[in-house]
This record gives sequence, structure tokens and C-alpha cells, in this order.
Amino acid sequence: MFADGGNGGNMGKVYEIKENGLVLQSGVPFLSLLRVETEIMENEHGKGIAEGVIAEEGSETVMETDFTGDDIVILDGEGRTVFAGLVETAEFAMENGVVTGKIGFTTYSILLDREKKSRSFQNTEISYKKIAGETAGNYQNGVFSWNAGQDRAIQAPIIQYKETDWEFMKRLASHFHKVLYPGYAVRGTSFYFGGRKGREIGEIAEGVKKQGISSLYYSEGGPEEGWAKNGASYIEAEGGSAWEIGDIGVYRGMSYTVCRKSLRFSRGEAVYTYLFGGPYFTYRKRRENRNLKGARLKGMIQKTEKESVYLHLEMDKEWKGGYAWDWAPETGNVCYCMPETGAKAVLYFPSGEEKDGIALHALRKNRKNTVYGNVQDKELCTRQGKRVGLYPDKVCLEARGGSGMIDMEDGIGIYMASMGSIRFAAALGISIKGKQYKAEAPLEVVYKAGQSNIELCRDINIYAPGGVYSNGSEGRAASAEPEQESKGSENPDHWQMSYAAMAAVPSADLSEDDDDDGKMMEILAQSAVPKIAGGREVLVMEEVMEGTPCAETSCPRALQSMELFTVKGGHGV
Repeated sequence: MFADGGNGGNMGKVYEIKENGLVLQSGVPFLSLLRVETEIMENEHGKGIAEGVIAEEGSETVMETDFTGDDIVILDGEGRTVFAGLVETAEFAMENGVVTGKIGFTTYSILLDREKKSRSFQNTEISYKKIAGETAGNYQNGVFSWNAGQDRAIQAPIIQYKETDWEFMKRLASHFHKVLYPGYAVRGTSFYFGGRKGREIGEIAEGVKKQGISSLYYSEGGPEEGWAKNGASYIEAEGGSAWEIGDIGVYRGMSYTVCRKSLRFSRGEAVYTYLFGGPYFTYRKRRENRNLKGARLKGMIQKTEKESVYLHLEMDKEWKGGYAWDWAPETGNVCYCMPETGAKAVLYFPSGEEKDGIALHALRKNRKNTVYGNVQDKELCTRQGKRVGLYPDKVCLEARGGSGMIDMEDGIGIYMASMGSIRFAAALGISIKGKQYKAEAPLEVVYKAGQSNIELCRDINIYAPGGVYSNGSEGRAASAEPEQESKGSENPDHWQMSYAAMAAVPSADLSEDDDDDGKMMEILAQSAVPKIAGGREVLVMEEVMEGTPCAETSCPRALQSMELFTVKGGHGV
């Protein structure tokens, strides 16, 4: 039987076709039905197909019409809704002048499964039921039914990350070890969280076609949970259209719940098949979000607390209270410090569980800066201008404005610079070793011990109350230990005093002799430090130059006073 059911669908009409106790309402002008099938099961959208002959008056337009998104409703002979949903596919064919059509349809819950979304629930006091209600409320005529037992707070943050709302709700239902069912008999986006609450239907006396143990016993952890195998048992039975998902029946003394329902209509006969499951048939292990594993979510730090941070993630339009994420910078204990409020950071998830998330590091603000061209270059800059840099080839510490820095670079070494001063202090000692040691300063270089010092400035001043020992000669380096004087060598006192005397020579060439000693004195005098040159010193110097021992000169003490400024040191610093 074919009838015009009023407005609706893309064709502007809703057509109703009745076949032996089955009624189908849609925008497709079926004249008769050849086959109808529907199926409802846990954690899946309800789905079905319908095939039939198209009425002659609509055969010219159906092939050019898009029926996807049209409503479709199937009723039983008593007017109870068996299925309600949307047309997903439509195919038509013409043979011998007769047009046949085949449409595929699904429950309205498919609308929950069309868009991947990302959002977070960081307020751990929010309840699961409130999240489910907020999800359903995002859809026109969206409703849900709670059947997961006692509601509770989430206790740990929950993040919907690259999940559809349907996937998200299934995952949350697994937190209760429950399943999700689509709303299959109502017009509008709906779902049953935890299952549908049915009614008692009494003894299942006949119609049982099959009985067994579901493989879910193993895949969902039955042995680990210690279930008895019959907890995952099931029976399949045929019956009338009155039974619904969630209805409870008894078979051989054991309670079973309707977990799946299907309809097969063919050759004018409708057959309803039900799968009754034991108490653990719909038990599900806790699911995690696989998309979350390895994810790095950007956010802004709202506040810090001890060694934790509160983040407003970029995926959220507004911050509705936060969760204290552990702060664990990638540098570890090196330069460990807490970030500032307002800084951007990354929340990293090593697993698919939200509770394992850790805040890793602050994000760079100036990404156009060439300093940050290499992702391996990491810097920590404080508000006061201090900087720590970690690069593939070096580590650096820098004070504000570059007023002081330390660079440790591969292949070059350590570089220290300061606009102020650099000091080394140690309770025991400081050792500097190298092939070359250079000290350079525009004004002076000073080496100072407890009582002695070396001062290099305009003049060279060596001061040592105990005396300064010189060992070496032209053409060879000074040895670490003084060589033993060989017999017959000249009096060391003579040469020591001669050297001291030359230190007092005025700026005039007094060495006119061509003897070897005079040449030697001239050479040595070039490195002496002229300080005092009085008349007595010059007179005695002439005697010494002639080979007179110091003690036998006319003024023996004159040259001894010169020792204080040459051989035995200069001024104390």
C-alpha cells in the first residue's frame, strides 16, 4: 500500500508504505517493499537497508534526487517505532521499464560521529553525567539516558583529542566498564550511556536458536577479572517486535539481557531476532585515547603552584578551572626553574591516559628570529634579560645585555667575557694548565702571592723579600733546577753584582771595551730595570766592569743597595 504522508524530505513529501505489519516512512516513493533489514548493537550506530519498487509517479525524478539526510522511520504493526534515523545512501536502477531502489540508513547517532573534536575537562570535580549532557546538548534535539550506575566526579583530567563525540562517549562509558547504545526509536540525536534500562519479560520459553560463550570473555579480560565463563554466555532467540534493548528475560534459571536486536523482512514476512547476553556480555575494559599518546598540546600558563603549572589549552575557548600538571622541563635539573604566568607551554602525553600528562617547556614567542631556526637550539630567557642557551655545539650563560658571558663550545673551548671583572676564588688552590698561557691587559698585569709579586706595566717589577733566582743563558731555556757550578767558574757573587751594577747604568753607552765580558754586560743590561744611578754607584760600577770583586771596591755597599731593585726584587704591590 502506498500513501502520501505529508511534508518532509528532499522531495517535499513523506511517503508511507505498509507491508504485512511493517510500515516504512521516508522521502522515497516506494510502491512495494522487497527487503528490509535493521540491526542494533552495543557501541555501534544502528543501521539498515530497504529495497523496493518505486511508484510510477516518482520513477522519473528519483534518479535525479539526493535523498541523503532524509528522515526514515520504520514501525511495527502496532505503531511502535522499530527504527528511526537518516538516509545515508540511495541507489536506483531501471529494468524493463520498472525502477527499483535501495537505500541505506543509520540512526541519528551518526551525527555524533562526523566531526573530530578536541577539548579538555580539567576541573576534576565535574561529573561524567555533566560531560555527557554537555555533549548531547551540542545537537538539535540532543538527549541522552544515563544507565551507568552511580554518577561520580572525573577525579582526573579528561581530554577529548581528535575524537568524535561518539568515540568520546564510548571511551567515557568504558570508565564504568559499560557500553554505549544509539537512540534507535526516537527522532533526534540521542544515545544511552551505559546501556538502556529495559523491563522484565519473564521466561524465554521458545524461539531459542543458538547458545554459546562470547569471545568477549577473552578480549575484554574475563580470565584476568576472574569471571565465570557463563557470565559471558549468550543465547539467540526469535520473538515478536515488542522486546527492546535492555529487556531482561530468564532462560534455564539464568537472567539474560537483550543486547542486540535485528529485523529481517523478506517476502512479506518480518522476523525479529534478539541476542540475550549474560551479566558480563557488555563488560568493557577501560579504553584510552590512542590519538593522545605522543601528543603535544599548546597552552598558556595561568598560574604556578610549587612544582606544578595550570594551563589554558589552545583547544579550549575558555578556561573553566585547571588541573595542576607536573612541570618537568626537557633540560631536567640543569637550569631548573618555574615558568612565569602568561608564558606559553607544551603539555606532553607519553601514553593515552590523560593523568600521565606533563608540562615540558615554555614555547618561543619570536619564531621569526633566526636564532630559533634550528629546533635543537633551546634557550631560557628571564624577564630580567638573563639567558641560558643549549645548542648542539655549545652551552652558554649570558648576563643582561651581554655584560658577562661564559661560552663552552665544541672545538674551541671555554670563552669568558665581562664588562666588569672576573674573579676566581678557591679555598685550596687554582690550577691553570695548557701549552700556552697568555695574560694581556692594556694597563697592567699583576701576579701576587702572600708576600711576593710580579707587576707588568710600563716597567717590570718583581718583588720577593727572599730573593729572585734567575737560571738560564742565551740560546737555551731555563732549567727547572739550578745546575751545579763547575770548578774554576767565576765567582757568582761577582756576576751577580755586575748584573746589579748594570741595572743602575744611566741611559748612556758606558761599555766601550770590546772584551767579551763587556759585551755580555751590554746584553744583560738591555733587560735590566734602571731605578737608581747615583755618583757612588757609577764609580763602583766602573771598578766592577774592570773585574774588581764587589767586596774590594771603594764602596762595597753601593752596589748591594742596588740588589733591592734588581736581583732581590723591586716594590711590593
